[in-house]
Amino acid sequence: MNFGDFFSAILWTSPAAVPLLLIIMLALKPSRPLAEALAPLAAAPAFLVAVFAGVGTVIEVPLLLGTRFGLTETTQVFLLFSAGLWLLAGLYARFYMGDGGPSVRFFGFFLATMCGNLGLILTRDVVGFYLFFILMSFASYGLVVHGGSRQAFRAGRVYLILVVAGEAFLLPGMILVSVVAGSYQLEEVPAAVAESPLRGLIFFLIFAGFGTKVSVLPLHFSLPLIYPAAPPPGAAVLSGPVIKAGLLGWLLFLPTGEAGPLFWGTLIAVAGLAAAFYGVFIGLTQENPKAVLAYSSISQMGWMTVGLGVGLLAPEAWPLALAAITVYAAHHALAKSSLFLGLGVTERSNSPRTRRLALAGLLVGALAIAGAPLTSGAVAKYSLKETIATAPGSWPGVLDALLQVGAVGTTLLMARFLFAVLPRTEPGKLFAGLWLPWAAQLGLITFGILALPGNPLQTAGVTLSFSTIWPVTLGVLLAAAFWILGPRMGLEATPRVPPGDILVPLTWLMGLSGRLREAGIPSPAARLADRPTNPRYAHYSEKLRVVYPTWLESSLRYWVVASLVFLALVLTLTFVNLSV
Repeated sequence: MNFGDFFSAILWTSPAAVPLLLIIMLALKPSRPLAEALAPLAAAPAFLVAVFAGVGTVIEVPLLLGTRFGLTETTQVFLLFSAGLWLLAGLYARFYMGDGGPSVRFFGFFLATMCGNLGLILTRDVVGFYLFFILMSFASYGLVVHGGSRQAFRAGRVYLILVVAGEAFLLPGMILVSVVAGSYQLEEVPAAVAESPLRGLIFFLIFAGFGTKVSVLPLHFSLPLIYPAAPPPGAAVLSGPVIKAGLLGWLLFLPTGEAGPLFWGTLIAVAGLAAAFYGVFIGLTQENPKAVLAYSSISQMGWMTVGLGVGLLAPEAWPLALAAITVYAAHHALAKSSLFLGLGVTERSNSPRTRRLALAGLLVGALAIAGAPLTSGAVAKYSLKETIATAPGSWPGVLDALLQVGAVGTTLLMARFLFAVLPRTEPGKLFAGLWLPWAAQLGLITFGILALPGNPLQTAGVTLSFSTIWPVTLGVLLAAAFWILGPRMGLEATPRVPPGDILVPLTWLMGLSGRLREAGIPSPAARLADRPTNPRYAHYSEKLRVVYPTWLESSLRYWVVASLVFLALVLTLTFVNLSV
Protein backbone atom coordinates (compact mmCIF):
# COMPACT_ATOMS: atom_id res chain seq x y z
CA MET A 1 0.00 0.00 0.00
CA ASN A 2 1.53 3.31 -1.09
CA PHE A 3 1.18 6.62 0.74
CA GLY A 4 -1.77 7.75 -1.38
CA ASP A 5 -3.74 4.58 -0.69
CA PHE A 6 -2.88 4.80 3.00
CA PHE A 7 -4.06 8.42 3.17
CA SER A 8 -7.32 7.52 1.38
CA ALA A 9 -7.93 4.66 3.82
CA ILE A 10 -7.40 7.02 6.78
CA LEU A 11 -9.73 9.62 5.24
CA TRP A 12 -12.60 7.24 4.52
CA THR A 13 -12.39 5.35 7.83
CA SER A 14 -11.97 8.46 10.01
CA PRO A 15 -15.75 9.01 10.52
CA ALA A 16 -15.94 5.65 12.30
CA ALA A 17 -12.36 5.49 13.64
CA VAL A 18 -12.35 8.86 15.43
CA PRO A 19 -15.34 8.02 17.71
CA LEU A 20 -13.75 4.66 18.56
CA LEU A 21 -10.45 6.33 19.41
CA LEU A 22 -12.22 8.81 21.67
CA ILE A 23 -14.04 5.96 23.45
CA ILE A 24 -10.66 4.42 24.27
CA MET A 25 -9.41 7.79 25.51
CA LEU A 26 -12.52 8.16 27.71
CA ALA A 27 -11.78 4.78 29.27
CA LEU A 28 -8.26 5.87 30.22
CA LYS A 29 -8.18 8.30 33.13
CA PRO A 30 -5.12 10.36 31.98
CA SER A 31 -6.65 11.08 28.56
CA ARG A 32 -10.24 11.50 29.77
CA PRO A 33 -10.29 15.34 30.02
CA LEU A 34 -8.96 15.65 26.45
CA ALA A 35 -11.46 13.08 25.19
CA GLU A 36 -14.35 14.94 26.85
CA ALA A 37 -13.23 18.15 25.16
CA LEU A 38 -12.95 16.50 21.73
CA ALA A 39 -16.03 14.26 21.90
CA PRO A 40 -18.48 16.97 20.72
CA LEU A 41 -16.37 17.38 17.56
CA ALA A 42 -16.11 13.66 16.77
CA ALA A 43 -18.47 13.96 13.78
CA ALA A 44 -16.38 16.69 12.11
CA PRO A 45 -14.36 14.22 9.93
CA ALA A 46 -17.59 12.69 8.65
CA PHE A 47 -18.95 16.11 7.77
CA LEU A 48 -15.76 16.94 5.86
CA VAL A 49 -15.93 13.63 3.99
CA ALA A 50 -19.57 14.35 3.06
CA VAL A 51 -18.66 17.80 1.71
CA PHE A 52 -15.32 17.21 0.02
CA ALA A 53 -15.00 13.48 -0.79
CA GLY A 54 -15.98 12.46 -4.29
CA VAL A 55 -19.18 10.57 -5.05
CA GLY A 56 -18.53 7.26 -6.80
CA THR A 57 -15.09 6.66 -5.30
CA VAL A 58 -14.84 3.30 -3.55
CA ILE A 59 -11.81 2.09 -1.62
CA GLU A 60 -11.18 -1.24 0.10
CA VAL A 61 -9.55 -1.34 3.50
CA PRO A 62 -8.20 -4.49 5.21
CA LEU A 63 -10.97 -4.82 7.80
CA LEU A 64 -13.04 -7.97 8.35
CA LEU A 65 -12.99 -9.85 5.05
CA GLY A 66 -12.24 -6.66 3.15
CA THR A 67 -14.53 -3.71 3.85
CA ARG A 68 -15.37 -1.20 1.12
CA PHE A 69 -16.04 2.47 1.85
CA GLY A 70 -17.50 5.02 -0.51
CA LEU A 71 -20.38 7.38 -1.24
CA THR A 72 -23.25 7.45 -3.67
CA GLU A 73 -25.42 10.49 -4.31
CA THR A 74 -27.98 9.16 -1.83
CA THR A 75 -25.59 8.18 0.95
CA GLN A 76 -23.78 11.50 0.56
CA VAL A 77 -26.99 13.30 1.54
CA PHE A 78 -27.54 10.88 4.44
CA LEU A 79 -23.97 11.41 5.61
CA LEU A 80 -24.27 15.18 5.29
CA PHE A 81 -27.34 15.62 7.47
CA SER A 82 -26.36 12.79 9.86
CA ALA A 83 -22.86 14.15 10.48
CA GLY A 84 -24.24 17.66 10.86
CA LEU A 85 -26.78 16.52 13.44
CA TRP A 86 -24.22 14.46 15.38
CA LEU A 87 -21.98 17.53 15.45
CA LEU A 88 -24.70 19.92 16.66
CA ALA A 89 -26.06 17.41 19.20
CA GLY A 90 -22.55 16.79 20.51
CA LEU A 91 -21.90 20.48 21.04
CA TYR A 92 -25.30 20.79 22.72
CA ALA A 93 -24.64 17.78 24.96
CA ARG A 94 -21.33 19.20 26.15
CA PHE A 95 -23.19 21.98 27.96
CA TYR A 96 -26.43 20.15 28.75
CA MET A 97 -24.80 17.12 30.40
CA GLY A 98 -22.17 19.06 32.34
CA ASP A 99 -19.02 17.39 33.69
CA GLY A 100 -18.34 14.27 35.70
CA GLY A 101 -19.26 10.60 35.56
CA PRO A 102 -22.71 10.90 33.93
CA SER A 103 -21.22 13.00 31.14
CA VAL A 104 -18.46 10.47 30.49
CA ARG A 105 -20.96 7.61 30.43
CA PHE A 106 -23.27 9.50 28.09
CA PHE A 107 -20.50 10.37 25.64
CA GLY A 108 -19.24 6.80 25.67
CA PHE A 109 -22.57 5.50 24.34
CA PHE A 110 -23.02 8.62 22.20
CA LEU A 111 -19.71 7.97 20.41
CA ALA A 112 -20.37 4.25 19.99
CA THR A 113 -23.78 4.95 18.45
CA MET A 114 -22.21 7.59 16.22
CA CYS A 115 -19.54 5.16 15.04
CA GLY A 116 -22.15 2.61 13.99
CA ASN A 117 -24.41 5.18 12.35
CA LEU A 118 -21.74 6.95 10.29
CA GLY A 119 -20.00 3.68 9.48
CA LEU A 120 -23.10 2.06 7.98
CA ILE A 121 -23.66 5.08 5.74
CA LEU A 122 -20.12 4.91 4.38
CA THR A 123 -19.71 1.16 3.98
CA ARG A 124 -20.41 -0.35 0.56
CA ASP A 125 -20.62 -4.04 1.49
CA VAL A 126 -23.22 -6.20 3.20
CA VAL A 127 -21.06 -7.43 6.10
CA GLY A 128 -19.81 -3.97 7.02
CA PHE A 129 -23.31 -2.49 6.90
CA TYR A 130 -24.71 -5.20 9.15
CA LEU A 131 -21.95 -4.93 11.75
CA PHE A 132 -22.14 -1.15 11.93
CA PHE A 133 -25.94 -1.39 12.16
CA ILE A 134 -25.91 -3.75 15.16
CA LEU A 135 -23.23 -1.62 16.85
CA MET A 136 -25.46 1.44 16.47
CA SER A 137 -28.55 -0.45 17.65
CA PHE A 138 -27.05 -1.91 20.83
CA ALA A 139 -25.06 1.21 21.75
CA SER A 140 -28.26 3.31 21.55
CA TYR A 141 -29.48 1.45 24.64
CA GLY A 142 -27.08 3.54 26.74
CA LEU A 143 -28.69 6.76 25.50
CA VAL A 144 -32.15 5.48 26.41
CA VAL A 145 -31.34 4.41 29.99
CA HIS A 146 -28.96 7.28 30.76
CA GLY A 147 -31.41 8.94 33.16
CA GLY A 148 -31.40 5.86 35.40
CA SER A 149 -35.09 6.08 36.29
CA ARG A 150 -37.45 3.13 36.45
CA GLN A 151 -39.20 4.40 33.33
CA ALA A 152 -35.88 4.68 31.51
CA PHE A 153 -34.90 1.09 32.26
CA ARG A 154 -38.35 -0.13 31.23
CA ALA A 155 -37.98 1.76 27.95
CA GLY A 156 -34.52 0.25 27.56
CA ARG A 157 -35.85 -3.28 28.04
CA VAL A 158 -38.58 -2.78 25.45
CA TYR A 159 -36.07 -1.22 23.07
CA LEU A 160 -33.64 -4.13 23.42
CA ILE A 161 -36.42 -6.64 22.81
CA LEU A 162 -37.20 -4.98 19.48
CA VAL A 163 -33.50 -4.71 18.62
CA VAL A 164 -33.06 -8.44 19.16
CA ALA A 165 -36.24 -9.17 17.20
CA GLY A 166 -34.95 -7.00 14.37
CA GLU A 167 -31.63 -8.81 14.31
CA ALA A 168 -33.50 -12.12 14.16
CA PHE A 169 -34.98 -10.96 10.85
CA LEU A 170 -31.94 -9.12 9.54
CA LEU A 171 -29.27 -11.80 9.94
CA PRO A 172 -30.98 -14.44 7.76
CA GLY A 173 -32.04 -11.67 5.39
CA MET A 174 -28.43 -10.50 4.98
CA ILE A 175 -27.24 -14.08 4.46
CA LEU A 176 -29.85 -14.67 1.76
CA VAL A 177 -29.01 -11.35 0.09
CA SER A 178 -25.34 -12.28 -0.07
CA VAL A 179 -26.12 -15.74 -1.42
CA VAL A 180 -28.46 -14.62 -4.19
CA ALA A 181 -26.15 -11.74 -5.17
CA GLY A 182 -23.06 -13.96 -5.09
CA SER A 183 -21.22 -10.96 -3.70
CA TYR A 184 -21.01 -8.69 -0.65
CA GLN A 185 -21.13 -5.50 -2.74
CA LEU A 186 -24.21 -3.39 -2.03
CA GLU A 187 -24.60 -2.08 -5.58
CA GLU A 188 -25.30 -5.62 -6.82
CA VAL A 189 -28.02 -6.37 -4.27
CA PRO A 190 -31.23 -4.80 -5.75
CA ALA A 191 -31.01 -6.49 -9.16
CA ALA A 192 -30.07 -9.84 -7.62
CA VAL A 193 -32.98 -9.74 -5.16
CA ALA A 194 -35.44 -8.75 -7.90
CA GLU A 195 -34.50 -11.81 -9.97
CA SER A 196 -34.26 -14.30 -7.10
CA PRO A 197 -36.92 -17.00 -6.57
CA LEU A 198 -36.56 -16.18 -2.84
CA ARG A 199 -37.57 -12.59 -3.49
CA GLY A 200 -40.69 -12.74 -1.32
CA LEU A 201 -38.85 -14.15 1.69
CA ILE A 202 -36.05 -11.59 1.36
CA PHE A 203 -38.62 -8.80 1.08
CA PHE A 204 -40.26 -9.90 4.32
CA LEU A 205 -37.01 -10.32 6.29
CA ILE A 206 -35.50 -7.01 5.16
CA PHE A 207 -38.72 -5.04 5.56
CA ALA A 208 -39.39 -6.41 9.05
CA GLY A 209 -35.74 -6.23 10.17
CA PHE A 210 -35.28 -2.57 9.33
CA GLY A 211 -38.93 -1.89 10.18
CA THR A 212 -38.12 -2.21 13.89
CA LYS A 213 -35.84 0.82 13.48
CA VAL A 214 -38.23 2.76 11.23
CA SER A 215 -41.08 1.94 13.67
CA VAL A 216 -43.43 0.51 11.07
CA LEU A 217 -46.67 -0.81 12.54
CA PRO A 218 -46.92 -2.91 14.71
CA LEU A 219 -43.20 -2.61 15.55
CA HIS A 220 -43.54 0.98 16.73
CA PHE A 221 -44.27 0.70 20.44
CA SER A 222 -40.74 1.33 21.74
CA LEU A 223 -40.52 4.84 20.26
CA PRO A 224 -43.03 6.55 22.62
CA LEU A 225 -41.09 5.07 25.54
CA ILE A 226 -37.48 5.74 24.52
CA TYR A 227 -37.89 9.37 23.38
CA PRO A 228 -39.24 10.58 26.76
CA ALA A 229 -36.59 8.53 28.59
CA ALA A 230 -33.54 9.84 26.70
CA PRO A 231 -32.04 13.27 27.46
CA PRO A 232 -32.64 15.91 24.74
CA PRO A 233 -29.34 15.43 22.85
CA GLY A 234 -29.83 11.66 22.95
CA ALA A 235 -33.42 11.91 21.74
CA ALA A 236 -32.28 14.30 19.00
CA VAL A 237 -29.92 11.76 17.42
CA LEU A 238 -32.32 8.86 18.01
CA SER A 239 -35.05 10.73 16.13
CA GLY A 240 -32.68 11.94 13.42
CA PRO A 241 -29.74 9.86 12.16
CA VAL A 242 -30.55 6.62 14.02
CA ILE A 243 -34.13 6.13 12.86
CA LYS A 244 -33.10 7.09 9.29
CA ALA A 245 -30.60 4.21 9.27
CA GLY A 246 -33.50 1.79 8.93
CA LEU A 247 -34.84 3.79 5.98
CA LEU A 248 -31.41 3.69 4.33
CA GLY A 249 -31.36 -0.08 4.85
CA TRP A 250 -34.59 -0.37 2.89
CA LEU A 251 -33.21 1.79 0.09
CA LEU A 252 -30.05 -0.31 -0.20
CA PHE A 253 -31.37 -3.86 0.22
CA LEU A 254 -34.83 -3.84 -1.36
CA PRO A 255 -35.03 -4.19 -5.18
CA THR A 256 -35.74 -0.51 -5.74
CA GLY A 257 -35.69 0.59 -9.35
CA GLU A 258 -36.22 -3.00 -10.52
CA ALA A 259 -39.37 -4.55 -11.95
CA GLY A 260 -40.97 -6.67 -9.26
CA PRO A 261 -44.31 -7.91 -7.93
CA LEU A 262 -46.88 -5.18 -7.30
CA PHE A 263 -47.93 -6.98 -4.11
CA TRP A 264 -44.94 -5.75 -2.10
CA GLY A 265 -45.18 -2.18 -3.37
CA THR A 266 -48.87 -2.12 -2.46
CA LEU A 267 -48.24 -3.67 0.95
CA ILE A 268 -45.49 -1.19 1.81
CA ALA A 269 -47.56 1.79 0.64
CA VAL A 270 -50.54 0.65 2.73
CA ALA A 271 -48.29 0.02 5.75
CA GLY A 272 -46.93 3.54 5.38
CA LEU A 273 -50.43 5.04 5.22
CA ALA A 274 -51.47 3.10 8.32
CA ALA A 275 -48.48 4.43 10.27
CA ALA A 276 -49.00 7.98 8.97
CA PHE A 277 -52.55 8.24 10.32
CA TYR A 278 -52.16 5.99 13.35
CA GLY A 279 -49.31 8.17 14.61
CA VAL A 280 -51.51 11.26 14.38
CA PHE A 281 -54.57 9.72 16.08
CA ILE A 282 -52.66 8.26 19.04
CA GLY A 283 -50.30 11.25 19.28
CA LEU A 284 -53.22 13.60 19.83
CA THR A 285 -54.06 11.71 23.05
CA GLN A 286 -50.59 12.12 24.60
CA GLU A 287 -49.69 14.53 27.42
CA ASN A 288 -45.90 14.25 27.42
CA PRO A 289 -44.50 16.45 24.60
CA LYS A 290 -41.73 13.92 23.88
CA ALA A 291 -44.34 11.18 23.47
CA VAL A 292 -46.21 13.46 21.04
CA LEU A 293 -43.00 13.84 19.05
CA ALA A 294 -42.52 10.07 19.09
CA TYR A 295 -45.92 9.48 17.49
CA SER A 296 -45.16 12.30 15.07
CA SER A 297 -42.03 10.40 14.02
CA ILE A 298 -44.11 7.25 13.49
CA SER A 299 -46.43 9.28 11.26
CA GLN A 300 -43.67 11.05 9.30
CA MET A 301 -41.72 7.84 8.75
CA GLY A 302 -45.00 6.43 7.46
CA TRP A 303 -45.05 9.01 4.67
CA MET A 304 -41.50 8.08 3.71
CA THR A 305 -42.62 4.46 3.64
CA VAL A 306 -45.42 5.49 1.27
CA GLY A 307 -42.80 7.02 -1.02
CA LEU A 308 -40.88 3.74 -0.98
CA GLY A 309 -44.02 1.79 -1.83
CA VAL A 310 -44.83 4.11 -4.73
CA GLY A 311 -41.26 3.70 -6.00
CA LEU A 312 -41.69 -0.08 -5.98
CA LEU A 313 -45.01 0.22 -7.79
CA ALA A 314 -43.47 2.43 -10.52
CA PRO A 315 -39.84 1.29 -10.99
CA GLU A 316 -39.36 3.57 -14.00
CA ALA A 317 -39.95 6.59 -11.74
CA TRP A 318 -37.65 5.39 -8.98
CA PRO A 319 -35.09 8.24 -9.38
CA LEU A 320 -37.87 10.75 -8.61
CA ALA A 321 -39.08 8.67 -5.66
CA LEU A 322 -35.55 8.28 -4.31
CA ALA A 323 -34.98 12.04 -4.46
CA ALA A 324 -38.26 12.67 -2.63
CA ILE A 325 -37.48 10.13 0.11
CA THR A 326 -33.99 11.57 0.57
CA VAL A 327 -35.27 15.16 0.82
CA TYR A 328 -38.00 14.07 3.24
CA ALA A 329 -35.48 12.18 5.39
CA ALA A 330 -33.12 15.17 5.58
CA HIS A 331 -35.98 17.54 6.42
CA HIS A 332 -37.44 15.31 9.12
CA ALA A 333 -34.08 14.61 10.74
CA LEU A 334 -33.29 18.32 11.03
CA ALA A 335 -36.75 19.46 12.10
CA LYS A 336 -37.52 16.70 14.60
CA SER A 337 -34.12 16.83 16.29
CA SER A 338 -34.46 20.63 16.55
CA LEU A 339 -37.67 20.14 18.53
CA PHE A 340 -35.94 17.84 21.03
CA LEU A 341 -33.05 20.27 21.47
CA GLY A 342 -35.59 23.06 21.79
CA LEU A 343 -37.33 21.20 24.59
CA GLY A 344 -34.07 21.18 26.53
CA VAL A 345 -33.66 24.92 25.99
CA THR A 346 -37.28 25.56 27.00
CA GLU A 347 -36.96 23.53 30.19
CA ARG A 348 -33.77 25.38 31.17
CA SER A 349 -35.30 28.81 30.40
CA ASN A 350 -36.05 30.29 33.83
CA SER A 351 -36.90 33.81 32.69
CA PRO A 352 -40.01 34.92 30.76
CA ARG A 353 -37.93 36.45 27.95
CA THR A 354 -35.81 33.38 27.22
CA ARG A 355 -38.86 31.15 27.51
CA ARG A 356 -40.73 33.22 24.92
CA LEU A 357 -37.74 33.00 22.57
CA ALA A 358 -37.52 29.25 23.11
CA LEU A 359 -41.23 28.79 22.39
CA ALA A 360 -40.82 30.86 19.22
CA GLY A 361 -38.03 28.53 18.12
CA LEU A 362 -40.22 25.49 18.84
CA LEU A 363 -42.93 27.08 16.73
CA VAL A 364 -40.52 27.30 13.77
CA GLY A 365 -39.69 23.59 14.06
CA ALA A 366 -43.35 22.65 14.49
CA LEU A 367 -44.35 24.63 11.38
CA ALA A 368 -41.62 22.86 9.40
CA ILE A 369 -42.93 19.45 10.47
CA ALA A 370 -46.44 20.55 9.53
CA GLY A 371 -45.22 21.57 6.07
CA ALA A 372 -45.86 25.30 6.30
CA PRO A 373 -44.91 27.35 3.20
CA LEU A 374 -41.24 28.34 2.76
CA THR A 375 -40.02 25.65 5.17
CA SER A 376 -38.14 22.44 4.51
CA GLY A 377 -41.35 20.55 5.29
CA ALA A 378 -43.16 22.20 2.40
CA VAL A 379 -40.37 21.18 0.01
CA ALA A 380 -40.44 17.61 1.35
CA LYS A 381 -44.20 17.28 0.96
CA TYR A 382 -44.08 18.81 -2.53
CA SER A 383 -41.40 16.28 -3.54
CA LEU A 384 -43.55 13.44 -2.19
CA LYS A 385 -46.56 14.84 -4.05
CA GLU A 386 -44.59 14.77 -7.32
CA THR A 387 -43.64 11.14 -6.63
CA ILE A 388 -47.22 10.15 -5.90
CA ALA A 389 -48.23 11.45 -9.34
CA THR A 390 -46.12 8.68 -10.94
CA ALA A 391 -48.02 5.84 -9.24
CA PRO A 392 -50.05 3.54 -11.52
CA GLY A 393 -53.83 3.23 -11.66
CA SER A 394 -55.96 5.23 -9.25
CA TRP A 395 -53.16 5.56 -6.68
CA PRO A 396 -52.24 9.22 -7.50
CA GLY A 397 -55.69 10.67 -6.75
CA VAL A 398 -56.17 8.66 -3.56
CA LEU A 399 -52.69 9.28 -2.18
CA ASP A 400 -52.75 12.99 -3.02
CA ALA A 401 -56.02 13.45 -1.12
CA LEU A 402 -54.69 11.47 1.83
CA LEU A 403 -51.48 13.52 1.81
CA GLN A 404 -53.52 16.72 2.17
CA VAL A 405 -55.62 15.26 4.98
CA GLY A 406 -52.44 13.99 6.61
CA ALA A 407 -50.99 17.50 6.53
CA VAL A 408 -54.02 18.75 8.49
CA GLY A 409 -53.48 15.97 11.02
CA THR A 410 -49.77 16.75 11.32
CA THR A 411 -50.58 20.41 12.00
CA LEU A 412 -53.00 19.39 14.76
CA LEU A 413 -50.34 17.08 16.21
CA MET A 414 -47.78 19.88 16.28
CA ALA A 415 -50.34 22.12 17.98
CA ARG A 416 -50.85 19.37 20.57
CA PHE A 417 -47.09 19.31 21.10
CA LEU A 418 -46.94 23.08 21.69
CA PHE A 419 -49.92 22.93 24.08
CA ALA A 420 -48.14 20.17 26.02
CA VAL A 421 -44.95 22.23 26.30
CA LEU A 422 -46.59 25.38 27.70
CA PRO A 423 -47.23 24.27 31.30
CA ARG A 424 -43.95 22.40 31.67
CA THR A 425 -40.98 24.06 33.34
CA GLU A 426 -37.74 22.80 34.83
CA PRO A 427 -35.57 25.61 36.18
CA GLY A 428 -31.92 25.21 35.37
CA LYS A 429 -28.89 27.05 34.13
CA LEU A 430 -29.16 28.06 30.49
CA PHE A 431 -25.82 28.15 28.65
CA ALA A 432 -25.10 29.87 25.35
CA GLY A 433 -23.80 26.47 24.24
CA LEU A 434 -27.41 25.24 24.24
CA TRP A 435 -28.72 28.15 22.18
CA LEU A 436 -26.08 28.16 19.44
CA PRO A 437 -26.44 24.56 18.10
CA TRP A 438 -30.20 24.88 18.28
CA ALA A 439 -30.19 28.20 16.44
CA ALA A 440 -28.02 26.62 13.72
CA GLN A 441 -30.59 23.88 13.22
CA LEU A 442 -33.45 26.37 13.06
CA GLY A 443 -31.49 28.26 10.40
CA LEU A 444 -31.12 25.08 8.35
CA ILE A 445 -34.85 24.39 8.59
CA THR A 446 -35.74 27.94 7.59
CA PHE A 447 -33.10 28.73 4.96
CA GLY A 448 -31.89 25.26 3.98
CA ILE A 449 -34.16 25.47 0.95
CA LEU A 450 -31.55 27.73 -0.67
CA ALA A 451 -29.06 24.83 -0.67
CA LEU A 452 -31.28 22.61 -2.81
CA PRO A 453 -30.06 21.82 -6.34
CA GLY A 454 -31.70 23.53 -9.26
CA ASN A 455 -33.45 26.86 -8.90
CA PRO A 456 -34.12 27.35 -5.17
CA LEU A 457 -36.37 30.37 -5.69
CA GLN A 458 -38.55 28.36 -8.07
CA THR A 459 -38.71 25.55 -5.52
CA ALA A 460 -39.65 28.07 -2.84
CA GLY A 461 -42.41 29.39 -5.08
CA VAL A 462 -44.17 26.05 -5.49
CA THR A 463 -44.42 25.71 -1.72
CA LEU A 464 -46.71 28.75 -1.75
CA SER A 465 -49.35 26.90 -3.76
CA PHE A 466 -52.90 26.56 -2.42
CA SER A 467 -52.43 22.82 -1.83
CA THR A 468 -49.58 23.62 0.53
CA ILE A 469 -51.24 26.49 2.38
CA TRP A 470 -54.78 25.25 3.09
CA PRO A 471 -53.98 22.10 5.14
CA VAL A 472 -51.77 24.01 7.55
CA THR A 473 -54.26 26.89 7.78
CA LEU A 474 -57.15 24.51 8.48
CA GLY A 475 -55.09 22.67 11.07
CA VAL A 476 -54.22 25.93 12.85
CA LEU A 477 -57.90 27.03 12.85
CA LEU A 478 -59.05 23.68 14.25
CA ALA A 479 -56.38 23.79 16.96
CA ALA A 480 -57.37 27.35 17.90
CA ALA A 481 -61.03 26.37 18.05
CA PHE A 482 -60.20 23.45 20.33
CA TRP A 483 -58.04 25.71 22.52
CA ILE A 484 -60.86 28.23 22.94
CA LEU A 485 -63.98 26.06 22.95
CA GLY A 486 -62.58 22.81 24.33
CA PRO A 487 -62.78 23.70 28.05
CA ARG A 488 -66.32 25.06 27.65
CA MET A 489 -67.53 21.92 25.88
CA GLY A 490 -65.64 19.46 28.07
CA LEU A 491 -63.47 18.29 25.18
CA GLU A 492 -60.27 18.55 27.19
CA ALA A 493 -61.19 15.30 28.95
CA THR A 494 -60.44 13.17 25.91
CA PRO A 495 -59.25 9.58 26.51
CA ARG A 496 -55.49 9.28 27.04
CA VAL A 497 -53.73 6.35 25.41
CA PRO A 498 -50.66 5.30 27.42
CA PRO A 499 -47.35 5.72 25.55
CA GLY A 500 -46.60 2.48 23.78
CA ASP A 501 -50.35 1.85 23.17
CA ILE A 502 -50.38 -1.84 22.12
CA LEU A 503 -47.69 -2.59 24.69
CA VAL A 504 -50.36 -2.28 27.40
CA PRO A 505 -52.53 -5.23 26.23
CA LEU A 506 -49.38 -7.19 25.38
CA THR A 507 -48.07 -6.71 28.93
CA TRP A 508 -51.46 -7.66 30.34
CA LEU A 509 -51.51 -10.87 28.33
CA MET A 510 -47.95 -11.68 29.39
CA GLY A 511 -48.92 -11.27 33.05
CA LEU A 512 -52.24 -13.09 32.79
CA SER A 513 -50.83 -16.50 33.68
CA GLY A 514 -49.15 -15.13 36.79
CA ARG A 515 -52.35 -13.45 37.98
CA LEU A 516 -54.30 -16.65 37.42
CA ARG A 517 -51.85 -18.61 39.57
CA GLU A 518 -52.05 -15.98 42.32
CA ALA A 519 -55.85 -16.34 42.28
CA GLY A 520 -55.58 -20.12 42.50
CA ILE A 521 -56.80 -20.65 38.94
CA PRO A 522 -54.50 -22.91 36.92
CA SER A 523 -53.51 -21.54 33.56
CA PRO A 524 -54.05 -23.57 30.36
CA ALA A 525 -50.38 -24.46 30.37
CA ALA A 526 -50.63 -25.66 33.97
CA ARG A 527 -53.64 -27.79 33.11
CA LEU A 528 -51.65 -29.42 30.36
CA ALA A 529 -48.79 -30.05 32.73
CA ASP A 530 -51.11 -31.67 35.30
CA ARG A 531 -52.50 -34.25 32.90
CA PRO A 532 -51.25 -37.60 34.25
CA THR A 533 -51.52 -39.35 30.90
CA ASN A 534 -49.36 -36.76 29.18
CA PRO A 535 -46.32 -36.13 31.37
CA ARG A 536 -44.44 -34.62 28.47
CA TYR A 537 -46.74 -31.58 28.67
CA ALA A 538 -44.85 -30.54 31.78
CA HIS A 539 -41.90 -29.67 29.58
CA TYR A 540 -44.07 -27.67 27.16
CA SER A 541 -45.86 -25.83 29.95
CA GLU A 542 -42.49 -24.72 31.26
CA LYS A 543 -41.74 -23.33 27.81
CA LEU A 544 -45.09 -21.52 27.79
CA ARG A 545 -44.60 -19.86 31.15
CA VAL A 546 -45.16 -16.14 31.31
CA VAL A 547 -42.19 -13.96 30.39
CA TYR A 548 -41.51 -11.73 33.37
CA PRO A 549 -39.41 -8.54 33.09
CA THR A 550 -36.71 -10.01 35.33
CA TRP A 551 -36.48 -13.05 33.10
CA LEU A 552 -36.37 -10.79 30.03
CA GLU A 553 -33.54 -8.75 31.48
CA SER A 554 -31.58 -11.88 32.25
CA SER A 555 -32.11 -13.22 28.74
CA LEU A 556 -31.17 -9.95 27.10
CA ARG A 557 -27.93 -9.91 29.05
CA TYR A 558 -27.08 -13.17 27.34
CA TRP A 559 -27.88 -11.54 24.00
CA VAL A 560 -25.48 -8.73 24.84
CA VAL A 561 -22.82 -11.27 25.79
CA ALA A 562 -23.44 -13.08 22.52
CA SER A 563 -23.04 -9.84 20.59
CA LEU A 564 -19.74 -9.14 22.33
CA VAL A 565 -18.51 -12.61 21.39
CA PHE A 566 -19.66 -11.92 17.85
CA LEU A 567 -17.68 -8.67 17.78
CA ALA A 568 -14.63 -10.55 19.10
CA LEU A 569 -14.96 -12.95 16.18
CA VAL A 570 -15.15 -9.96 13.85
CA LEU A 571 -11.89 -8.60 15.24
CA THR A 572 -10.31 -12.04 14.81
CA LEU A 573 -11.35 -12.08 11.15
CA THR A 574 -9.86 -8.63 10.75
CA PHE A 575 -6.47 -9.67 12.08
CA VAL A 576 -6.55 -12.81 9.94
CA ASN A 577 -7.28 -10.68 6.89
CA LEU A 578 -4.42 -8.31 7.75
CA SER A 579 -1.99 -11.17 8.10
CA VAL A 580 -2.87 -12.76 4.75
